[in-house]
Amino acid sequence: MSTDSIDIGRLGSFSALFPGRPWRATTAQKQHVDAFGVVIKPGEIYYRQRGGKRHKLSQLSMERLIHILLDSNQPLLELADKLYQREMDELQQYHAKYSPIARLDREGHL
Repeated sequence: MSTDSIDIGRLGSFSALFPGRPWRATTAQKQHVDAFGVVIKPGEIYYRQRGGKRHKLSQLSMERLIHILLDSNQPLLELADKLYQREMDELQQYHAKYSPIARLDREGHL
């Protein structure tokens, strides 16, 4: 497993399994202990989830969890990828409809 941040697409697919409670990467400002007891030191990347119970996962724990749940389970990976793609499509449609640039383009100002 790498020491770099997790592939953003894989994290997006994993987060899609938690509607309204996405996982986000952040840098630790102080020491934390993640949900599995792994110490997260200041300056290290970790992942947190908002809403309800606030879970924190170290880089290593997130990599392991994604590997166990997605990389080793093709049907769940396919479902997660579809959910993530649907979220991205909806976001793109929203931006196309409501972004100031799209509005200016529709109004013929560009």
